[in-house]
Amino acid sequence: MRKTAPAAPSEKGDFIMTTIAPSVRQSLLITTVLASALVSLPSVASAAEAAAKETTVEDVVVTAQRREERLIDVPISISSVSQQQLQNQTLISLADIGARLPNVLATNSSLFPNFSIRGVSSQSGSSPGFAPAVGVYVDEVFQGRDRAFNIPFDGVERIEVLRGPQGTLYGKNTIGGTINVITQKPTNEFRGEAAVLYGNLGFDQESLTVSGPIVADKVLALVSALHKSRDGYIYNRFTKKDINGYEGEGIRGRVLVMPIEGLKLDFSGDYYHQDGAEALQTVSYVPLPFPPFNAQPTPDPVRRIVDLNAPIAGERKVWGGAARADYDLPGVRLTALLGYREYTSRFQDDSDGLQLDEFTVGRAENGVISSQELRLTSKTDGPLSWIAGAYFYQEKVNSLYNIQLGSQFPSPLFRLPPLPAGFSERALQAAVIHEDSWAAFGSFGYDISPVVRLQGGLRYTHEKKDLYYSQTHPKVTNGLIFAFALPVPARTDDLSEGVWTGDVSLTYKFTPDLVGYAKYSRGYKAGGFQADVISPPPNTPPTSFEFDPEYVNNYEAGLKGRWLDGRLTINSAIFYLDYSNKQERVNTGISFVISNAGEARVKGAEVEVMAIPLEGLTLTGSVGVLDAKYTSFKNAGGLGVNFDGNRLTGAPRLQGTLAAQYEWALTGSLNGVARAEAIHQDYIYTDTANSRDLRQRVNTQLNARLGVEGKTWGIYAWGKNLTDERILGGGTKVITVTARGINVGRTYGLEARKRF
Repeated sequence: MRKTAPAAPSEKGDFIMTTIAPSVRQSLLITTVLASALVSLPSVASAAEAAAKETTVEDVVVTAQRREERLIDVPISISSVSQQQLQNQTLISLADIGARLPNVLATNSSLFPNFSIRGVSSQSGSSPGFAPAVGVYVDEVFQGRDRAFNIPFDGVERIEVLRGPQGTLYGKNTIGGTINVITQKPTNEFRGEAAVLYGNLGFDQESLTVSGPIVADKVLALVSALHKSRDGYIYNRFTKKDINGYEGEGIRGRVLVMPIEGLKLDFSGDYYHQDGAEALQTVSYVPLPFPPFNAQPTPDPVRRIVDLNAPIAGERKVWGGAARADYDLPGVRLTALLGYREYTSRFQDDSDGLQLDEFTVGRAENGVISSQELRLTSKTDGPLSWIAGAYFYQEKVNSLYNIQLGSQFPSPLFRLPPLPAGFSERALQAAVIHEDSWAAFGSFGYDISPVVRLQGGLRYTHEKKDLYYSQTHPKVTNGLIFAFALPVPARTDDLSEGVWTGDVSLTYKFTPDLVGYAKYSRGYKAGGFQADVISPPPNTPPTSFEFDPEYVNNYEAGLKGRWLDGRLTINSAIFYLDYSNKQERVNTGISFVISNAGEARVKGAEVEVMAIPLEGLTLTGSVGVLDAKYTSFKNAGGLGVNFDGNRLTGAPRLQGTLAAQYEWALTGSLNGVARAEAIHQDYIYTDTANSRDLRQRVNTQLNARLGVEGKTWGIYAWGKNLTDERILGGGTKVITVTARGINVGRTYGLEARKRF
């Protein structure tokens, strides 16, 4: 019999095998949050108190296949992270899940994170024509591009991460996998939670979630608000100030209306704004043997010191809404879902990384997204279940690059005469992309016997995209065009393609709590446009800006089970991914182009384990193993320079987590909770050329949490990266300058929570 998901306030322990001076305005907000939280209302049993009585792992219920099912019964490699588990690990926003789940990574960028699942990623933040390979959905609404991905975790019920191509029920940009964010539903009783977190680096975060009825049993509402900020952790010697801090605030609302029996209307809206520069670390450069280049300070990336004389900035705003209707008809449920999203973003970077007037880059990107989905879902309890529907999607992306060359740009590197005094050149590159997409899909499940179930599905997707592109030099001094960015007159391009994708799987129940599956699925990501800056070589613009779609065949087998009366659970899978036309961003030495690799293959495994050996003690662990290579990638590094055999970017050979959490009674009404976790990651390459000076080294990070909980409150001390691992990640290598990002160092602080 299917078990229902436990209510969030009573969840404890991790099912998934992870880990493993404020301003006056801020002070007022904190005071308001705490005052609201301390309202005298009926108490609820604390999570720790409930968990102390549990010696078995609760069944986890997911909606990965658009219906409620036990995770153990779904033939997909899934990790599910509950609200309580997010709090146990002090996770702040979506990018924080990276490396905590097997074969899942996320870059350090808070503004524009890049997600990678099983070594499959695409840096869509780098080019408006390059879509992401991992789809992020919030309450089943696709979020579009990576600038809208990194949502804060206030008001979130759980996260579901689906690995491998999801080309039937999702389809849109899910060739690598899908991240589903499920927000909390409004409740028919008044309840809420307030939280305040403080830490070093000036970190503070305040959040408040309130839920309750407007009209009992008919109209329910929930509102969640958040503010967070942090000082910079990189020191700029030129300005004598810290950079790479941020400040953000957001609000989310949801209203559930049930006017008649069988009909549910769900309306939601959200807004989030974050402001804060993100600079790359200058790791090294080849100094020229004459002034002013030979007088530059020595870069010190490990100590997080940079030398930036030009302004840097970073900002994003994300907002939108959704409307959903679920209507129960005889034997089926009709679902209609509308989504609308917008985002704006900008950044400015001192790209040369030196205290000279050489080279700066800025970019602004804005997007408007709308989606509609209509589907029918069977409700019968018989051997056959099915889903059928249609999906429509529209997107418009506007991008503007600004490149500025100064008088100290090192022209001798190109064997050209010295640039004239006062030289200045500015190039503008503009791109506008319209996308219209529609799809029809259907899936089924059939119980061949009480222990064998066959599932499958098909999806047809049609994509149409149009490009407007231009690249000009509006500012040139001394009559010289250095041509770092080629002049490209305004022009257009377009593409149209239709593709079938789908999956088929066979599930076998050895016992009700031990399930194995074998699966084949085919994924697809649409083609796009080279809409980045075009630089020499070649010396002429391309005849077509288009690059081809990519495809993958996924072969997978998994085993999920519970043993020892529920004290031990395992979630495991092995897989083989066969890619053709894989889309990659390649460094040409001066700029970047999008290229199709001939073929690539990824094989590996992932295992998540949880055990409760004794009351109050929960042990969790995970391992991800990858062997990801280009089997054919001709002329990627230039004519005759092949990347055959190179490893895929963002694909560590080994990734693992280990965590222990212990909860015990202190007094009759107080409980203690302690947690320690380790996160290990093998080295990864961050570029297709597998450059050793852009490779991220092997690292292990240690985190901890210690707290005291009452019936409706908790106070905790937390620490992340306690050994202060300093990890240089991805970046760029242009001419003689190599610039890379670096992680945040040791952080620690206090957290207070109050439920009411």
